[in-house]
Amino acid sequence: MGSQLLFDMAFVGASVAMALGARHLTPLNDKPVALGASALAMASAVLLQSAAAAFPAASALTIAAAVLAGVGTAVAIMVWLELFCCLNPLRTVIYLLLGTVAGVLLTFLLEGFREGYLTGVLAVCPAISMLMARSAYRNLDAADAPSAPPRILTPWRVYAVMALYELINGLYLGGFADASRVLVGNHSTVATLLASGALFVVAYLASDRFDFTKLYRSPMIIMICGIVFVPLFGFHAGVVGAFIVSVSSTAFGLLVTLFLCDIAKRLNVSAVWLFGWQEVGFLFRDAGALLGEGVREASTFGSFTGPVLSVAGVALVVAFTLLLLPRKEVSVRWGVGILLALNEKGAEVGEGSEAARVDRACDELAALRNLSPREAEVLKLLAQGKSLTVVADELFIAKGTAKAHTRHIYEKVGVNSRQELFDVLKINPRP
Repeated sequence: MGSQLLFDMAFVGASVAMALGARHLTPLNDKPVALGASALAMASAVLLQSAAAAFPAASALTIAAAVLAGVGTAVAIMVWLELFCCLNPLRTVIYLLLGTVAGVLLTFLLEGFREGYLTGVLAVCPAISMLMARSAYRNLDAADAPSAPPRILTPWRVYAVMALYELINGLYLGGFADASRVLVGNHSTVATLLASGALFVVAYLASDRFDFTKLYRSPMIIMICGIVFVPLFGFHAGVVGAFIVSVSSTAFGLLVTLFLCDIAKRLNVSAVWLFGWQEVGFLFRDAGALLGEGVREASTFGSFTGPVLSVAGVALVVAFTLLLLPRKEVSVRWGVGILLALNEKGAEVGEGSEAARVDRACDELAALRNLSPREAEVLKLLAQGKSLTVVADELFIAKGTAKAHTRHIYEKVGVNSRQELFDVLKINPRP
């Protein structure tokens, strides 16, 4: 078993274990022991890997290094993601995407270090990272800190689609030599750099409106373009297609991360729970890589192997994305739409304009769900936290009529309670 697969298995195992214990671990940033253990595990992994290079016969050192690195990395990533979930949407997008870009560039830079210096830097970096996370968490405003107890909700459809993207990504990675790994490898690659950089540019240019429901299907189009390159150029030239597929998969993964950060903060869902299950997707990428290698080596479909894989990949991507993630699933079920709301100066909308923001959200929802003018009026009053009696009084209608309008609103929007309606509008009004 390769060290990469061992790392991924340990990483996913630790992530799932944290998800199962999310109620007891949240907030993870408030547990210095976890942060210290993560830094120690990763530093030990670096030293063990260095020792394994000096003693190639000692395979146990490589195994121990991979497992410790996987567990330590899982905790570290969970710590930072939990911190991102405490921030406003703009800062989440900036820190996540720029952090990803910086991570890739730092990896490329460190690869030029001499082995001794590289070992020293890598052994120290985890401790610096955890100290920075701890400091940032302690400096959070009290209102931004995770509230307890968190809710446990599972967007399984999102996980299923992401797992498919990872599977196809791995499928197209399976046939390329190590020389191409810098382009289409598993982690810090040019594909990761391009995907995160492009998303940041989109978020920056559309700073007043970063709509997940419009962007989450874009990776599907990109992936389809990448898949059709394989039969057009042949397998040996298929690194172009694999690169595009890798960009698509990475972009979708980043969008899902932003999606999960949004619902974790807005709906008070445990970040450890959400992201713990998200990491299972890495195993699907490994499974896809193994499957791709096996199919190509065996020439299962003869000269039609490439086209068959391409057709199957396109069909699965389209079906999973359109059937499992329709617009209603993300906009109504999870209330995810505009992740950023900025004023003209680029600052986050303040409390003084909250009423205007709610009013705009009600107008958009009314237009999207074809609410009648009277239903739109009722929606705005409900969004202000007013009771049915007050709604009836202000609109000069009977309370039964107000109740009937409310029921029609619920049916058109696809919710069953006022709280679910508030979740769709991303508000938490006080009655």
